[in-house]
Amino acid sequence: MSATAEPYATPLTPDQCVEVAESIGRQPELWEPHRNHEPGKRHYARIVHEDTHEVWVISWVDDHDTGFHDHDVSCGAVHVLEGGIHEERLGFGRGHLDRLVEPGETIRFAPSYIHRFRPRDGVPTTSIHVYSPPLKLMGAYHEGDDGALVRVPIDGDEELVNFDA
Repeated sequence: MSATAEPYATPLTPDQCVEVAESIGRQPELWEPHRNHEPGKRHYARIVHEDTHEVWVISWVDDHDTGFHDHDVSCGAVHVLEGGIHEERLGFGRGHLDRLVEPGETIRFAPSYIHRFRPRDGVPTTSIHVYSPPLKLMGAYHEGDDGALVRVPIDGDEELVNFDA
């Protein structure tokens, strides 16, 4: 049984991902059972897995850091339920672009989007993540030995970690 309001026949657009994320956010009975702020580990649970999209509940504490990553061919949305997420994007010639995504806010992204997440300092955070199509592959970025940006492909079911930490 899907947690979404209506079935989709093709992959979702970023705007449709936002609609799904915010709809699930308004239904705590769908995400609260998966919230887990046990220290030392980022907890995540996939609550929807359909041909067109998937939905994850992610609980953040401590100094969790995804490192810079992309979502390969998937677009998506992230809706912050509680706490807050610092989102950082790579910037050329101006440093990194950083913002705090507050509870109730949602970001959307195209497949070309490269970013990293970490929770608001010292504040347990819960967020809903929608990806369409479902993640099969992601790219994790780090600085190579020669200082150049390196992309490492990783399985879409693996946990993202900061290679530079």
